[in-house]
Amino acid sequence: MQQQKTFTQFFYKYIYLLIAAAWLITLSFIIDNYWSGNSSVEAVHKRLEKHIWQQETDFAKTVSDTSVVKKIQTKFYNDKLLESFINKKYFFYCYKIDETNNVNLVFWNSQVVLPTTSILNATDNIGFMQLPNGYYIWQKVKKENEIFIALIPIQWNYFVKNEYLQNTFRLAAE
Repeated sequence: MQQQKTFTQFFYKYIYLLIAAAWLITLSFIIDNYWSGNSSVEAVHKRLEKHIWQQETDFAKTVSDTSVVKKIQTKFYNDKLLESFINKKYFFYCYKIDETNNVNLVFWNSQVVLPTTSILNATDNIGFMQLPNGYYIWQKVKKENEIFIALIPIQWNYFVKNEYLQNTFRLAAE
């Protein structure tokens, strides 16, 4: 009888720990299944679509900004302009077409990858392509004697994988 009474006393004395543990398990379940960004394929799909749309919108805004285009044409960059291009989540390239129809790269914001000649010569203005280090959506705008290209990374695909180079979707790294 004494042992039964001490167990009951012990149980009543520490019931708050049991309740707290149950609440923490429930809370972790809710966070893991409903608030996590990667909880479902649909959630990842929405995030990826939103990311692509934001980058395409930013590219269109950048190319339509005549002051930025003029600075690129004249190669009159200031630190603020260069920093804005470095902070973009896509890769930006500007090509100039000379009198003999040669296409020369005159501005870029990354050394990670270069657009291929098939992108430069494509009649379409947007597409999806696998390049040596991953999958990209490309967008192209041609103005007079210039071609502007954006490469939006979707998935990294490295030949060598290690702690720093992982084959992941672009959003997983953010």
